[in-house]
Amino acid sequence: MAPSPFFQAGDRVITYNAQPGTVVDVITDDDDTKILLIKIDNMPGEYAYECTEVTHAQSTGKGKATKSDPLLDFTIKMRRHYA
Repeated sequence: MAPSPFFQAGDRVITYNAQPGTVVDVITDDDDTKILLIKIDNMPGEYAYECTEVTHAQSTGKGKATKSDPLLDFTIKMRRHYA
C-alpha cells in the first residue's frame, strides 16, 4: 500500500453524498489514479471512491462535544466594568 499525499489508511473522510467513513486502503490504478477503499460508518462492506469524491472530516480535537456551563455564562454576562 503506497501512501497518498492527501489520503492514507485511517483517515476520517466524508463522501460526496455526506456519508462519514474511514479510509481502509489507497490503491493506485493503471492510469496512476488513486482509488480509496472506504468503510462507511453505518453501512456494511467497503466502497471505492476517487480522491475527488471525498473530503477530510473536520476534527473536533477531543473526540466529544463540549457544553458550556450555564451558570458560568450567566456570571460573565452579569459582570459590569465601571470606570
